Amino acid sequence: MGAVSHDCAGARRDEGGAGGPELPPEFAAPTGAVAPEVWDRLAGPHFYSSAGSLAMAARDRQGITGAVHAGPADAPDAAVAVTALRDERGGANGWADILTARGLPAPAQRALMVGPRRGYQSHLLPGAAATREQAAALLLPRLRATAADPGLRAALGGDATGTAGTALPCVAMHTSAADLAALRSAGVDTPPVLVHLDAWLPVRPGGWEGYLAGQPSRRRSLIRKERRRFAESGLRVERLPLTACADEAALLLAQTGRRYGGTVDPVALAAEFRLQETLLGVPGEVLLCRDQDGRAIGFSLLYHWGDTFYLRAAGFDYDRLPGVTEYFNLVYYLPLEIAAERGARWLHAGIKASQAKAMRGAELRGLWLLDLSPDSPLHGREQQVHRANQAFLAAQAGESEAVARALSADLRAEFADTLTDLTAQGPTPPTPPTTPDRKHADV
Repeated sequence: MGAVSHDCAGARRDEGGAGGPELPPEFAAPTGAVAPEVWDRLAGPHFYSSAGSLAMAARDRQGITGAVHAGPADAPDAAVAVTALRDERGGANGWADILTARGLPAPAQRALMVGPRRGYQSHLLPGAAATREQAAALLLPRLRATAADPGLRAALGGDATGTAGTALPCVAMHTSAADLAALRSAGVDTPPVLVHLDAWLPVRPGGWEGYLAGQPSRRRSLIRKERRRFAESGLRVERLPLTACADEAALLLAQTGRRYGGTVDPVALAAEFRLQETLLGVPGEVLLCRDQDGRAIGFSLLYHWGDTFYLRAAGFDYDRLPGVTEYFNLVYYLPLEIAAERGARWLHAGIKASQAKAMRGAELRGLWLLDLSPDSPLHGREQQVHRANQAFLAAQAGESEAVARALSADLRAEFADTLTDLTAQGPTPPTPPTTPDRKHADV
């Protein structure tokens, strides 16, 4: 099935098949029945829940982007982005693979996912008069009702469980600790699974010097050395709008994709970049690195939304890299300088490569999976899930002392015993990666 057009609500309603049940109104558009301008007032600082970002996610073939809201559409009491997944194997959204690898039973992957497919962040969006807990209580029954809608099951190719008339799984993915607590207070008693660590680099007062001052002395020496090597290399970095270098950025991103086994058409990718500019409604900012011959050898793509700069993509021509810490400079150090210039408070660096990000001053926050389905296969497995969460965190924090220290306060409190045991054992010597992690091959 091809990508769904979100310019025509009727086309989306017909996805259930000719003469069959229609998609529910939650999938009439990327923001459901809520107008984009109303939606963005709810989304506020949450870039990956913005109407433009959801419009980009709606282009993905693997699912149908929509939104569930409570209250009147012109002034919702609460809302949340959702994705009807046909099947999702591998990658950060593939909970079946993640849970199976940890020895846990998994909901079917053909399901209603609470959260957008891109960005790996989900947000409950309370209205002006609602608390987060009230929003969760309002949205939970509507989410479960949407998962049980026959039109949605038909659009995804039939019933997910093999039993006619039963609901699809309803799984909240990439949920923050605050939203997790709100959903559990609304009555969800399934144990939550810690699926990823999400990196946020604070932008400190004083710009670059303020950033350095916030690092331990040994880390400051490492960072200064990496900056000096890059500065003395003769490489040149240009700050450009995405529209001015879409072709070069697309070629570099395609090369990164091929390095990790993907096949990406750079021409199609450049067209996607240009469309991205239109749909997001906010300009992409590119740091484009050129060698001494003027050839583009690396880039990073940033979006400024609210008080945060979001790292959206990075790509490199590995055959031409001189090996002077290009990745760390383009992805962390130069963006931090720009964020400080613009008065931002955070640089969001996303999931994966936790050790490298922690060693550059990131705070690592937990992203959780919570199965909202009344008949979840995880129900009643609190001890098994807790042990799996401990093992995941131990594997992450065991990489280095920097990872353990970078964990957010709520993770340190919840897993204090696990971290104490790791401290007693001693960390694995750190070995920072020298190439980009695969996450940054995504658009």
